[in-house]
Amino acid sequence: MQTTIRLHNTVWRVRWALVLLLAYFTLSYVQNSLIDRVWWTPVSTDVGNGVHEPILRVGSHYWRYYT
Repeated sequence: MQTTIRLHNTVWRVRWALVLLLAYFTLSYVQNSLIDRVWWTPVSTDVGNGVHEPILRVGSHYWRYYT
């Protein structure tokens, strides 16, 4: 009886560890994806003749903006 309870507790600990690891990697992936695709990151690009125009990047889309 005692061995069964101990084994049961161990199984639940392993399950929780796997769930926490999966949650960690999922959140890490989502956070990195959001940084790449959703967050607005200002990018300065050289448009020629040494002139840099401010460009706003959201994912793979770029917009000019003027300050």
